[in-house]
Amino acid sequence: MTLQEIKQVLATEGLFPNKKLGQNFLYDQNLCRWIASQAAIDSQETVWEIGPGLGALTHYLLELAHRVEVVEVDRGFVRYLKKRWGNHEKFSLHEGDALEFVPHFLPALVSCVMGNLPYSIATPLLAVFLEKKLPPQRMIFTVQYEMAERLLAQPGSRYYGAISVMVNTVYEIKLLKKIAPNVFYPKPEVFSAVLRLQRKDKVEPYSWRKFFFPWLREAFQHKRKQLANNLSEQFPLKKSWIKFFENQGWNPRLRAEELNFDQWKMLFNYYNNF
Repeated sequence: MTLQEIKQVLATEGLFPNKKLGQNFLYDQNLCRWIASQAAIDSQETVWEIGPGLGALTHYLLELAHRVEVVEVDRGFVRYLKKRWGNHEKFSLHEGDALEFVPHFLPALVSCVMGNLPYSIATPLLAVFLEKKLPPQRMIFTVQYEMAERLLAQPGSRYYGAISVMVNTVYEIKLLKKIAPNVFYPKPEVFSAVLRLQRKDKVEPYSWRKFFFPWLREAFQHKRKQLANNLSEQFPLKKSWIKFFENQGWNPRLRAEELNFDQWKMLFNYYNNF
């Protein structure tokens, strides 16, 4: 949809962008088409879209996919989407909060998920996908650039945190494009980024991930403190965490933000099997 079309639809339908829900509509049609193309959608594939809004991306997904299932929480946009595509044979609409819908109603096997994620739900929603027994095969998300930096962060970066490690547990992540604010309406104050998350060939089993992720979140608390001391307080063991660090040849003064995924996995397995 062009900028003029978006403004016209909003006025005609009596709709307003909800700042609380992070509603900024992408109106660059070439960019929408390009984002859809990055998913490499098979013509027999079902694609899930989170927060379609007015359907700028949905339009191109319907051209590519066998079926498009969308999840929208805003009742005004639900009404508009029903009016626009309610009778389309490829289109299905689910009204509700994605944070509640995904863990309870999303099918067990999902190949492709797309969406423009507001900053406020990006981390918890990604965590929900990561915690599924079988996470989606690939996900293409537009997020605030700061969120992209957190997901792409490497050990030692100030953006590196629990979500960085969690995503790396399951996905290969790639920055596809940095997007300027002036292609959105209303214009946000920050840049955005398009990310592709491709599930790794070998993923840690659900039985492991469902305990690792909560443990990791706790372990990353007070991440500026020395990790061995922090772990000793949060997860006391009969033997010293510091001694474990020394046995691995690690600096006992390491902080949480300095450990890579393999080291975090080693720490958790040591704790879990103690």
